[in-house]
Parts: sequence; structure tokens; C-alpha cells
Amino acid sequence: MLGDKIITLRKKAGWTQEDFANQLNVSRQSVSKWESGQSIPDVDKIIQMSEIFGVSIDYLLKGEATETNEEIVVDQEFKNTRWVSLEEANDYLQKSEAAGGKIALGVFLCILSPAFLMFALANGANQWFALAQEVSLIIGVVVLLVMVAIAIGLFITAGDQLKAYEYLEKEVFETKYGVTEMVNAHKANYDGTHTRLMVIGVILCVIAAVPVIVSSILDTKSGAIYLGLMLTLLLVGVGVYIMIETETKWSSYEKLLQEGEYSRNKKESRGFLEPIAGVYWLIVVAGYLGYNFLTGEWGRSWIVFPVAGVLFGAIAIISEAVSKSRHNKR
Repeated sequence: MLGDKIITLRKKAGWTQEDFANQLNVSRQSVSKWESGQSIPDVDKIIQMSEIFGVSIDYLLKGEATETNEEIVVDQEFKNTRWVSLEEANDYLQKSEAAGGKIALGVFLCILSPAFLMFALANGANQWFALAQEVSLIIGVVVLLVMVAIAIGLFITAGDQLKAYEYLEKEVFETKYGVTEMVNAHKANYDGTHTRLMVIGVILCVIAAVPVIVSSILDTKSGAIYLGLMLTLLLVGVGVYIMIETETKWSSYEKLLQEGEYSRNKKESRGFLEPIAGVYWLIVVAGYLGYNFLTGEWGRSWIVFPVAGVLFGAIAIISEAVSKSRHNKR
């Protein structure tokens, strides 16, 4: 009669066989065999069932097919839990990889955006092209703003792609049969690649200082320092692009597995930075334009974008520390 009771209690809770199997950490086929009487669950599973359904072990094991007067309590928290299916997990991994490429490209464009302005300054000093310095500066500023605008568009598009899966970062959820195994397999296969790409990205960012140092020492032409800065920004941009793209893919695995920075405990301390990040770059661009229209210092104020990128990293670290502090006080 145990199989009949499992069916009755499961249906009263509103669970499918797969939902119930996930709760017990067994396969759906095992639940099906229990309910059909083809096999009997182990003692530890019977104990788990009694806790989940809110009934006594005696009720489950007694021969009566009718219910006792004992109240059946459904685990409401489990009933309201969000479940991620295998199809949803695969869809999220694909969209996350695509969005990660867009975010990485957007950051790359922000970092590289002053490069054309620097080239205009170098051209003004060396007259490689027959352009007046004012014209070359205007072209450099226009290119800078266009690149930043494209980057903001990429950030917005990437956010829209993943909007339906924002809960993975903030909410505790459960995964249906096969999801954990699939994600763990992908993560294990990508582990070595992720490490190599992170190392390459860090190396590029470290050696990015070399062009500036060399150009400042061998400054035989007045525009050499600008060319060195251009190469530095390019190396930093490529390094950051590689790190963001691979880290986004790696984070997608951790989100589905609820590991690392996306563990169940840490999710309560997340979300402090989101309101700041949403308007940060818009404020930077607005400040850049306002300052230059008032002062006309277009040739030197480009430095605001690299500085803004470093400052944003510092804000992220501080916000994470504040969030952890709040979480520890609870």
C-alpha cells in the first residue's frame, strides 16, 4: 500500500514524479517503480518522505489504504521554489555566451575609444596626414563618442538577452533531473581553457605598460608617446576582452550550479552594485561632454575613460565588501 500512499500524497502536494524525485535526489524512474510496487524505497528515503509530506513513518508503512486523522502538511517553501529544466539551462548557457561576447566587446570599445583621439594628437604633431589639428581633433572626439555609444548599446542588448534569467543570480532555485550533470560536464571540459584564457588576459594587461615606457624613453618624435598609449590601450582592451568573455561563460556554470559567488548564502548579499552600474557610464559620458564644452580641453580630457574603468572596478570591490559586511551582520 506504500505506493498508493506515495501517489496520493504526491498529488496532494501538486508535484510530478520528477519534482518528487528531485526532492529525494533520486531518478524519476525510481519514484515510478515505488508507486507501481515494482520496488520498495530504502529506509532513509522513507524517513525523508515522512519529513517532506509531514506524516509519520507509521502512516507510510501501515497497511491501511485510508488516511489517518493526521494532518498532511505540504512543504510550502518547496512548492513555491523555482525549478530550472534541462531545456532552460541549455538556453541560458547559449544566451549567456552570446551576451558575454557583447559585454566584452563593449568594454573593449570603451577602453580603446580614446585611441583615435590620441592618433589625432600625434598627427597634429607630426603632420602625417594633411589635416588641420582642429579637424583631426573633431574626428577623434566623434569616433570616441560613437564607440562609447555602440558600447552602451551592446550592454543594453546583452542585458535584454539575459533578462529572463536574472533570477539565477538573486534567487535560490532547484534544478530538474539531468541539469546538474550536464552543467558539471560542461564546466569540467571548459576548466583548462578558462584558466589558460585568464592567464593570457592577465599577461596582456601586465605587459601593456611596456609601450608607454619604451615610447617615453625613446621619444625622438613629439607624437611617439601618443602611439605608445594607443598600443597600451589596445593590449589592455584585448586582455580585458578575453577575461570578460571567459569569465562570463564560467560564471554561467556557477550560476546554474549555485557555486562560488552565486552560492545560496551569497545570493542574499548581491544586488548592491546593480543600480550604480546602470547609470555609471552615462554619467561619465555626460560629465566628459559638459566639461569639454565648457573648457574646450578635448585634447587631454580623454583620460576620463580609462580612469572611469579603473574607478568602476574599485566601486565593485567596495560594494562587494559592504554587501558581505551586511550579510555577516544578519
